[in-house]
Amino acid sequence: MLYLATGAAMKAKYLFDQIVILFVIILISSCNETELNNTELQTISYLSYKSNGCLSHNNLLKTSDEAILSFEYSGGKLKTYASFYCQCAASFKDSVSIYENTINIFLADTSLAMADCLCPYKEEFVFNVGNTKELNILFYLNNYVMADTLLKLN
Repeated sequence: MLYLATGAAMKAKYLFDQIVILFVIILISSCNETELNNTELQTISYLSYKSNGCLSHNNLLKTSDEAILSFEYSGGKLKTYASFYCQCAASFKDSVSIYENTINIFLADTSLAMADCLCPYKEEFVFNVGNTKELNILFYLNNYVMADTLLKLN
């Protein structure tokens, strides 16, 4: 009889261990699913770039070495405008890198022609930011940081 009681105790312990392992697996898999859903809600993506060209050709004297960033936010979409001065014959190539809540916007003047005048430009970049509440946006022109803004969204 002692042998049967020990066998029953071993079966009970084995069953208990299996239940604990199953519970731990369910707990871990549900945590990963929640983290995935939170990540999906905060995904930031680059949608488009629009060049508005030189805004005026009147040989303006350059007033600043910095860019000014302005924003429009609606329905999870963020329009970012970069206003700056560059040569009149500029032709821009855009690229963007996004890491967590930091957006790096790069513009490079790819024109080979050199102009003897400066123009004001206001270029438009559109992002899907979902429900992100805070963004750090950096704007680079020809690999120089022209503007760095911490933006809080409602």
